[in-house]
Amino acid sequence: MSCRSGLYLEGTRCVEKCQAKTWGNDDTKKCEACNAACETCTQGGADDCLSCKDGVFLEGTSCVKTCAGGTWGNSKTNRCAKCDNSCKTCSGPAKVGFFRIVFGGSSRSCTSCQGNRYLEETECVTDCPDGKFGGLKNTCDKCHETCATCSAGTWDDCLTCVDGYFLEGTMCTKTCYEGTYGNKASGKCEHCNSDCATCSDGGEDDCLSCNVGKFL
Repeated sequence: MSCRSGLYLEGTRCVEKCQAKTWGNDDTKKCEACNAACETCTQGGADDCLSCKDGVFLEGTSCVKTCAGGTWGNSKTNRCAKCDNSCKTCSGPAKVGFFRIVFGGSSRSCTSCQGNRYLEETECVTDCPDGKFGGLKNTCDKCHETCATCSAGTWDDCLTCVDGYFLEGTMCTKTCYEGTYGNKASGKCEHCNSDCATCSDGGEDDCLSCNVGKFL
C-alpha cells in the first residue's frame, strides 16, 4: 500500500500529518519513528527534535537531560530556557512581579555567578552584604564572628567590628592594648593622650594610669 503525493502511510491509513513521536519521510512516504528522546521531530536523528519527552529538554534541535551553562530545564515546556543575565548557571527563572510578592525571597534563581559577581543565596551581587566577603568560588562567605565587614574569613581579616569590639589593625578585640582605648564612635582602638599609660578616652583628663614621670 502506498499514498499519493503529500500524504504518508500510517499503519493502513494515509495521513497529511504524522502523529507525535513520528515524522513524514518523503522518500518512503511513511510515518517513521522519531529518535527515542523526541516528542516531535523533523527526521529520525538525535539532532532532529522539535519538542522533547518529559524529563529531557530541547536545546537547539537535540533533547538533553542537563541544559548547558547559562540555561535551565523548564519542565513545563521541556525546553532549555535562558538564565537571568547575572547568573552563570541557574535553577529557574527570575522571580518577578506577583510571584516575588507572594512567595518572597530572592528575585533570581542563580546557582553560580559570572566572574565579577558573587552568589548571595540565589542572587548574583557585585558587593556582598555586611558580615560577608567575596570568596574565591564567587560566593558570599561569612566573615569571622567578630567582624562586621571583612576582606576574608579569618579573625585577622576585619575591616570593621561588631558591637562591643574595637578594630586593632585588622582584628577585632574587646580590650584594646595598653596605651590605646576603644573609641565607640569610630569602632577602633585609638591612642591615649601622650601622658597616659592607660585611658578611658583620648583627652588629657581621661587617664586611668600614667606614664613614667607623670602622676595621676
